[in-house]
Parts: sequence; C-alpha cells; structure tokens
Amino acid sequence: MSQFATTTFKVTPEEEELFSTLRRVVKEENLGTVIRVAGGWVRDRLLGYEGKNDIDLALDNMLGTELADALVAWNDKQGLPTLHYHVVQLNPEKSKHLETATMKLGKFDVDFVNLRSESYSEDSRIPSMKFGTPLEDALRRDLTINSLFYNINTQSVEDITGKGVQDLRDGVIRTPLPAMQTLMDDPLRAFRAVRFASRFHFHIDPDLRDAIRHPDVLSKLQHKVSRERISQEVIQMLSHPVSSTEAAILLYEMKLLPLVLTTPFNEVDNIVIPVDRQFSTGMKSSETCVNTDLLTPSLYHIKGLNLYLVMKLFLRQQSGADNSSHSRLVYGNDWESLETNAVLRYAALMDHGRDVVYRFLLQQKKKPTYRPMPLTYFICMHQLFIGKKSGDTVCLLQQGADILHKQLKSVDPQIPMENGTVADGGFVIPSFGPFDRVSLGLRLRDWGTQFPSILLLACSKISLEAFERQVEESAIVRDLVTTRAADLSPHTAAQHLVQAFLQHRLQAFGPKKGMQLHSDTEDVFVSTAIREANVLTSWLSQCIVTGATKGGLVLDAISALALEGEWQRPLLLSGKELKHEVLSRIPNGPIFTQVMAQQTKFELCYPHRSKAEVIDYLKSQYPDFV
Repeated sequence: MSQFATTTFKVTPEEEELFSTLRRVVKEENLGTVIRVAGGWVRDRLLGYEGKNDIDLALDNMLGTELADALVAWNDKQGLPTLHYHVVQLNPEKSKHLETATMKLGKFDVDFVNLRSESYSEDSRIPSMKFGTPLEDALRRDLTINSLFYNINTQSVEDITGKGVQDLRDGVIRTPLPAMQTLMDDPLRAFRAVRFASRFHFHIDPDLRDAIRHPDVLSKLQHKVSRERISQEVIQMLSHPVSSTEAAILLYEMKLLPLVLTTPFNEVDNIVIPVDRQFSTGMKSSETCVNTDLLTPSLYHIKGLNLYLVMKLFLRQQSGADNSSHSRLVYGNDWESLETNAVLRYAALMDHGRDVVYRFLLQQKKKPTYRPMPLTYFICMHQLFIGKKSGDTVCLLQQGADILHKQLKSVDPQIPMENGTVADGGFVIPSFGPFDRVSLGLRLRDWGTQFPSILLLACSKISLEAFERQVEESAIVRDLVTTRAADLSPHTAAQHLVQAFLQHRLQAFGPKKGMQLHSDTEDVFVSTAIREANVLTSWLSQCIVTGATKGGLVLDAISALALEGEWQRPLLLSGKELKHEVLSRIPNGPIFTQVMAQQTKFELCYPHRSKAEVIDYLKSQYPDFV
C-alpha cells in the first residue's frame, strides 16, 4: 500500500506562475476552454514527488496548436519576449497518435493536445482519434494511476474513473477498462504496466496479470508492436538503479522476458548451439541443433534471471563482509557503482546467449548472405538497440566471466597457492597457483576497467552453480518431484525452486516500501521456497562465500604477480617507435599486430627488463624487418 497518495498537494511557485498565466490567457483571449494537466505529473505529485518538468496539457474543446497560437499572441501583447513552439507530427510508430504542440515555458517542457477518444481496428495498435470528453480521455489511458487530471481552472484533482487515487493509495496497477480490452487495443501497455509496478513497487491487479500472460496479447506483442518501442520500455526498466531487479522478475513472470532477450520468433532456424554446450542444455548430440524449447520461458531465460538475482544477493552479502578477501572483490570500485551498472545487468540476464551463435541475415537476393554473431550481441544490437559499444561490452563481460569461471571451477580454495614458473615457447613465466603472469596479464589488458564487473559475474556464476547443485541433490527437490512436480526433472524443478527462493530472499533487501513477492502464493515452488527459506538461505550464504573466496584467489594472484593496474601500463616501445626506429621494414597488418603481441608477452614475462632489452629481443626475433 502506498503511504504517500493524497487528493491534495501544493504546487510550486514556478508551477503556480505557469498555471496562472494559462488561466489569464483563457480568460483574456476568450477561449472558453478548460485546461487540465494529465498523466504522470499528477500521479507523481499525488505520490509526493516533485521535480518533474514535463507537463502534458489536455484541452476540452480546442486543438493544442490553437492554444499555443493564442499563448504566443497573448505573450506578444504583454510586450514579453517572443515565444515559439513546434509541432510534433503524427507518428504512430513512436506512440505519437495525435499532432502535438510543444513549447518551453520557463523550466517546463509543455505539450498541448486536445482531450480525445480512441478506437482500434483488430489488426493494429494505431488508433483512430476524435475529440473526446474527460471521461473518454481517462478511459482510453493505459492505467488508472495515469488517468488522473489536475484542473488548472478549478485548481483541483479530478479522478474521473473513480479508481486512480484509491489505486495510488492501495499500491495497485490496473486498467481503467477491462484489462483484456485495454491490452488488445494496445499490447505495449503490458510493458508499461510492468514498468510502473516495478518503479513504484505496486502490485499488478490479478485481472491485468492474467491478461498480460494471455496468448492473444503475447501474440500481438510479437507481431504488431515494433521492437524499438518494446526496447524503449525495457531499457527504462532495466536501467533503473533501484527497481531493475523487480522489473526483471516481473518481466519473467509475465512471460515478457522472452519477447526481448531472444531471437525473432520466426527465425529460430538461425540458432546454432555449439557441441560443447548441448549436454548442459539437454539437447541431442549433433553439430548444428535447433530446439525451440530453449526459446521458451520454462528454462532458457530462468538461468539468466537466476544469475542476475544471485549477483544482486552476492553484492548485498559482500557489501557487509569484513575486510577479508570477500570484501576486496570490488577491486577499487564502490559497491554502488557495480550494483547500478546496467551493462553488467544485461550480461547476467542474457547469460543464455553467451555461446549461442545467431546467423544474422545481411541480404536476401539470389543467395542469402549471413553473418554469424553471438546471440547476446544480436539481442543488444537488434532487440534492445543499446548500441555497438554497449553490445561489445556485454559480450566482453560474458566472455571474461566464462574464462575466470572455468579457471576457478576446479580450484580448491583450501589448498594454499604458491609461486612457481611455467615454460611456454622458450619463455619461463612466473606463476601463482593456476595463474601465470602472461595469460592473466593479457586478459587484464583486454578487460581493462571492466575487470571488477567480470570478476563479480564470474563469482556469481560459481555461487549460483554450487547453490543449484546443492538444491538439485537435496531431499527438498526429491520430495517436489515425487509428490507435486512429477512432470519435471530434478534439474528443472531445482531451477524453478531456486528462482522462487531468490525472489523471496531479495525482499529482505528491497526498497523502503518493500519489494513485493509477485508470484502466486499457491505456486508449488513459491510455497516450498517460503517453507524451506531458512535452510535455503544458509545454503546460499555458504555458496556465496565459496564464490567470493575463489574470486579472492584471482586478486591474490594479481598481487603476487605484481599485475595491479596492468591495463593502464603502456608498453616500453610504442607502435610508432617500433615501426620507425626498430623494425623499419615491418609491414602493416597482421604481422605488425603479431609483433606487438609478442612484445607484450615478453614484457609480461620479464617485467624488470629495460627498453633496450626489449629492442634487442625484437630485433633478434624479427631480423628480416630490421
């Protein structure tokens, strides 16, 4: 229940100045219209939030451009600086269903539009428009909490649906009209419902929950709504530093996560699963496999969600750890910077796509041309549209975490690591435990400032893997499979139980008002997670300690091998010096890259060698280019 909702609020002096000016314009220009503030500004003010400078004005009997013209003319009569406005044209693909006049007034960005009613055809989410009454305008909106008006003329809140204010008080997300009707008119509202529920920590009304998960709504979302519009909603949710966890859980529960973090549903034939991953995904052995079951919410996306939730709990548990190897894992970062890293969040949630190849169709002529790319990269670029830089970083985090995870998987933290050496192609390389200075140094240089995020992701994977294994082998899961989930394998049952428990556990760390447990309480996994919470909490805590301890071994190796800040260390010989002063005959291209890599390896192997010794080494190795 919201503790902030009220039917009255005090406008700020700047807002009062704006509203007073608008009232004067209506009166002195004889416009005979009622001006209402609509939507988010009213909702946020009733919840006690200030600082929103976007104000949407709804007019009952004139177009937005007509009021904007009247405001400009009135302003000129007062001898004030000339006002200007521009018109945002009709653009249904960007959810601009009506021409809108927009103007900067003081610190406010003000949109002018008329009250309207909408009607939809069966095969489109783009409505036809006409002038409407306040009730028609309120009923056409996505949610009751967004259907409230502030009447500037009477200076009062209008809850025309009779539900908006009460839903703010009760913390409920519901639609003004029957939920199926509202979502079938515009299925994108399903994502908006999740966004506002997670942002305000509200419950989604049961009828709306059922409607969001209805096959007809999900089908319309797949086929009638552009990926760009969906991605805008999802990015707003997953980028939020506080409510992103709740958003991710809700997206999964509402069956919306697979609509974003997967391939287009008509292109599953372009999925290639590498042989070395087929066993873990339960696929039959063949070199190129397609299994559409992997693209369903049942197991495919729950792995990424579980990793993300464990990562959140890992951070929370380790932020309170003592000054041991566990709490060193931030490695120069503060906990908050890692917890609010949106790219790291994407890397965890898209863990299912880290080593899946997607064949992207470049052109379709006589012969189709495909470009293989990691599924993760495809999702970043063509589903989320977060850009090449972010897409590259997400892939870097996943690849780096996989490397550390595999290296640490078999390490026993109880066995002390010792200094040593390994031989490699004539080099005698310093080592510490399973880490040698060259391999670890090269990786640190590749990972750069992303190393703390990579280490956190790797430790979280280790913790989750250990926890899932312990749960799967437990009597708890055996009882579930035997009595109440007989249609599932122990592995699948364990995955769902882990997800239900992680969500339950995160409530203890939720925001001030409390992150709500959205799953139906009669769900067998939720009820089991709650009943066995003490045991599962103890297991998870120990698994996180194991992951943190193994992560601490990487930091021990970095210290023992004197690799702190390695990614910031410039080479003794720059590329320009190498080409013009040392190997003047070396060609550009792969050979030049190879020589620079060999120099890096030499400097990592022998960190105390001088620049002159590096030059002598390169000349001895590449005499043809001297």
